[in-house]
Amino acid sequence: MSENSIFNTKWNDASEGDASYTRLSVSALVSAILGVAAFLVYISPWFFFLGIIAIALSLAALWTIRRSEGILMGTQLAYIGLCSAIVALVSIAVFWPVYQHGVRTEAKQFFQLWFDAVQDGDLFRANELRILYLYRSHEPPDEQEAEEPASVAPSVPSEEDEFFDREAAELLDILTEHAHRATIAYHKTLSIHTTRASDTVNMVYAITFAGESGELETVYASIVGRRMYPLDMPDFTAAGWRLESSPRTYRMP
Repeated sequence: MSENSIFNTKWNDASEGDASYTRLSVSALVSAILGVAAFLVYISPWFFFLGIIAIALSLAALWTIRRSEGILMGTQLAYIGLCSAIVALVSIAVFWPVYQHGVRTEAKQFFQLWFDAVQDGDLFRANELRILYLYRSHEPPDEQEAEEPASVAPSVPSEEDEFFDREAAELLDILTEHAHRATIAYHKTLSIHTTRASDTVNMVYAITFAGESGELETVYASIVGRRMYPLDMPDFTAAGWRLESSPRTYRMP
């Protein structure tokens, strides 16, 4: 083994009257490995704990090495683990809010496409947005099919069509009856769930319209959309997105 190997045992001159040796700090080596592995936090948030463990181990290794009076070595490895873990955790802390803001922005644009389609009376387009982009026809039905109410989005199973119409009946009635006289405004985001393959967003919109008595009424619509990967498709605001479930309406007490 090479004389300069970090695993090598070094013996001092025997004239000093004692023998000493140096060895690698195991905690320094492990902290370096965990510090580099902490970047896996970009794949799953569960790897966040690797960064915490790496920081604790590297600090413990540095403290132990300094107190070993030259017996332990591995200061550079400990610093590698410490710096890598800090960079990984700080970068994900900055990246994650920015990423979620981008997801919310795209979700708002996609949901607005759906609301616009319903308000324009284009139920075919509204129903198409329930389907993943790759399977959308992007072509409205011909005149004969358009006259048949059950022919909206024929590529979707009829059971799902019935579920969509039943759950969203009140919302569809309001939007089609009042068209662009109804005011649609973003209310809040209930949840954003991110996995390796998709982002799922649940948002609430407030729809204000003039009721039968002439007074303004407000209903709230909970709408869920999912973005699937990849996103290298045209029509970016709709590419990869689809309605995950039928919009549900409710009124505040």
